[in-house]
This record gives sequence, C-alpha cells and structure tokens, in this order.
Amino acid sequence: MRRLVVNLPLIISSFLFFIFLAAPPGSAKEVIKLAHHLSPKENRHLAVERFAKTLAQKTNGAIEVQIHPGGSLGNERDNLEGVRMGTIQMSFVNPATTVNFEPLMGILDMPFLFQDIEHVHRVLDGPVGERIMEALRKTSEVRVITWLDTLFRVVLTTKPVNKLDDFKGLKIRVPESPVYTRIFRLLGANPTPLPWGEIYTALQTKVVEGMESAPDSMYNAKFYEVAKYLAVTRHIYNCTMLVINDKYFQRLSPDLKKAIVESGKEASLWLKDVTIKSESQYYEKLKQEGVKITSPELGPIRAAVQPIFKEYGERLKATDLLEQIGKMK
Repeated sequence: MRRLVVNLPLIISSFLFFIFLAAPPGSAKEVIKLAHHLSPKENRHLAVERFAKTLAQKTNGAIEVQIHPGGSLGNERDNLEGVRMGTIQMSFVNPATTVNFEPLMGILDMPFLFQDIEHVHRVLDGPVGERIMEALRKTSEVRVITWLDTLFRVVLTTKPVNKLDDFKGLKIRVPESPVYTRIFRLLGANPTPLPWGEIYTALQTKVVEGMESAPDSMYNAKFYEVAKYLAVTRHIYNCTMLVINDKYFQRLSPDLKKAIVESGKEASLWLKDVTIKSESQYYEKLKQEGVKITSPELGPIRAAVQPIFKEYGERLKATDLLEQIGKMK
C-alpha cells in the first residue's frame, strides 16, 4: 500500500497565494503615524483626533491614524524631518519650522501681518495660500492638507513688558527661525532660539526672561508657573499646517486621497469655531494662575518692526505677496 506524502509547506504557500489573488487591491489597512509636539489638551490635538475619527469613518476603517502627541517622537523640527523622510506620515507644523526648508514660508510670520482670523482665511484659502503651499511641496516633498487655526501670539515674561523700551535687552526665547530672531532684534530684545521642550527649564533657570506663543499653548505647557507677566501684543498669527509626506500621499488611491483632504477640511472648520471662542477663556485661565495681563501700547512696537517687510519682501521676492495680503484686510 502506497503512502500519501503530504508537502505541508507547499499546501500552505499555495493557499496563501490564492488568498492574495482573491483579495481586492488596496484592501490592506493604511496606518498613518501623526506626531506632534503639543499637549493632548491643545485644541489642535483635539482637531487631529477629529481628523483621525472622520477619516476612519469615511474610509470604512481602511485608514487608521495613530496620533503621537507631546513630543513623544521628537520636537517640532524632528517631526517635520520625519515627514520629509517618510519615517512618519503626518504632523502639524508652523511656518517658523518649515522656513528652514522653504524660505517663502517666512512671510507668514511677518509681524502684525493679519488683522483677525477672517483675514487669515481670506489669504490662506485663496491663491496666496496655494502659492505658498506649492512652494513647500516642491522644495521639501511635504504637502499641506489644511490650515489649523490657533490664537494670535503674545509675550509671557518674568518681568513686566508694557512698552517698546521694556523689550530692550530682554532675553526672550524664540522659535528656531531667522524671521522671529529679526523681529525681536528690531524691538531691541536679545532673542534666543530654543526648541519648545526646553522653554520651561530655560525660564525657570533664568536662561531666558520670556517667551512668546499663543496663550493656549502657554497655559497647557504650564509656563505660568515660571513667568507671571503677559503682554497682549498679538504680534504674529501662527498659521499651523496639517502636513503629510507627499510621496506617501501620491501613492494612495484617489478615494483615499479625497477622504484625507475632506477630513482635514472638516477638522479645520471645527477648529476655527473653537479657536475664536477660546481666546478669552485662556486669558481667564492664566489670570486664575496668577498671571498679570497687560495691553502694551502697540503703535511704537509696530513701527519698530516695519523694516522687516522690505528686507524679507525683497530677499524672498515676495513683495507682491505681502502687498496682496495687506490689500485683503
């Protein structure tokens, strides 16, 4: 009697091969790593949570967004580098970080450029915004999905700042951007570029005497514990961008691309409403933590920083863009 010899590995391989042939194209789940440097309490974090949830619904679970907040995968610059290299797929970043790869982004950090959030959207949701986004994509392979609203930036210090003269010699932390450095030098301050994660200790140890950012970020990072004076300057609007690695985006199916863009836009609309309502709430929270809030005279401060418009407009060949933005107020 002949024995039947069973080649088990061959049977398993054949079985898996036919399963693979039967599976519809693109059926494997896409997993997107989205890393950022801010607290999970931040409105922008809540917005990307909505983005992830909406995207999962629109794609019937074909895309899962895994969010890594609080600098768990690195600081803001690290996250942008990760998106550029493709080690992570998404993040949200500020022009001050992207300017190192696309100098044109620097015009979005011009002081007192925007009047209010409505002015911001007239600019960014139109041809000017498209030109800036395309420039970033071409030079860094980082695609902007949408803009994420935040609050206008203000100044938090360990001693009062109520007028232009109070900036003179002030050691103030700024993002690692030549635009921010130039702004505060024009004000007479001593700007010190530092990563976000080093600010608290720098204030605590008096390496710096102040920092500037949006009031929600200040509150959520608990900077009020080490600095008790806030000057409402509203000197820069932080045009935060939700970004994705362009090569990764391009390889996705048209349906998945559409779902990502639509989910980003929906999260952005939700955040815009939340942001407008939250500004006064964060000022009140900071007051409750013992922060003294003042409104310095802005006329001399605005006048002091005006030279940067001519300097950067000519250097970046973006004088026309700056003029367009001004006319849209």
